[in-house]
Amino acid sequence: VMSNRFNWRTGTENEDAPSLTPQTVNSFWRIPGVRAVLAGVRLNNGILRVGTTQGWGDMIGIDAAVLPYMGLRTQKGELSLNRGQVLIGMDVGNNFYDPNSEEYEPLSYDLMEEELTLALVEYTDVGEQVVEEITLEVVGILDSSSDFNYRVIFNVEDVHEYNALMGTEFDPETFVHDDVTVYATGRDTVEDVFNTIKEMGFQVYGSIEYLQSLNSFFTSMRMMLGGIGGVALLVAAFGVANTMTMAILERTREIGLMKAVGARDQDVLMIFLIEAGLVGLVGGLAGVAVALILQQVVNEAVLATAGEGDGGGINFLPINTANLTDGIIIIPSELIVFGLILATLVGISAGVYPALRAARMSPVDALKTD
Repeated sequence: VMSNRFNWRTGTENEDAPSLTPQTVNSFWRIPGVRAVLAGVRLNNGILRVGTTQGWGDMIGIDAAVLPYMGLRTQKGELSLNRGQVLIGMDVGNNFYDPNSEEYEPLSYDLMEEELTLALVEYTDVGEQVVEEITLEVVGILDSSSDFNYRVIFNVEDVHEYNALMGTEFDPETFVHDDVTVYATGRDTVEDVFNTIKEMGFQVYGSIEYLQSLNSFFTSMRMMLGGIGGVALLVAAFGVANTMTMAILERTREIGLMKAVGARDQDVLMIFLIEAGLVGLVGGLAGVAVALILQQVVNEAVLATAGEGDGGGINFLPINTANLTDGIIIIPSELIVFGLILATLVGISAGVYPALRAARMSPVDALKTD
């Protein structure tokens, strides 16, 4: 079980390790198996406002060119991030309150319907001073499948401009990111990318270590189930052999007639081997169909609970299950093909003895049989 959307927050592990500079971030892009690198820039001292009420959100600026690779979806609006535009996590609108009220009472807004402003503030000895107030264009509300439920996403150029207004100029030569999120191209590349970043001297966090232990558990489970499957195949082989034997007994006169009109032993043998193979193939197709139905049911159940639990994950998995874009249960196409071939071979093997018995049958004795 792995997800191609697991990310890792990276920070320096020791003084000799490289810093998370823009140049280092660019080097992450060149790692084989990396789909996207999200190097966010945080907005300093910003307050969201709707009218006289205030709200909170984790405000971060990203490169708009990375947006299509992040796998984000909107529940309302569009996925766009031009200058002056923002994307809002689905829970940000629930974080507002009236600062003039004596009692805290959470307020909720549809931020695409309300006028949302950003107040850039600095804190002095005399209190909170508003440096500038900016009207934001909310172009989309992200759905619950993302890890950005409490985030306000800006165009990174806007964040640099706002931070400069607060006295923090952006210098690409000295700027260092607090953290970076890396997205892999697929579940098969996650571990390689994880290890490569770790070897570069960074401290890497993510769900992959949990998934590795989970995969070890499932490897043991597969071995146990493989043993059960072997017993099931043996029973199925006896079932096919019994079915073919009964078919031969019921069709003895038919076999005698085929031989009387010129069918050779190998012709009769081939007919019954094909029948046995088809019995195995049909059984394999039925098993694959049941497996695919169960896969769909389980995956839909998991995705349906993606918004529940801490961090958007369901209760028994410490990950955001919405990140499992392919589902928690995966049946590779090559495994399906292997299963069908194995079922067919089992059917043919089980039908060898009955088919040989039919091929060696004397046509005279067969025709005399009632």
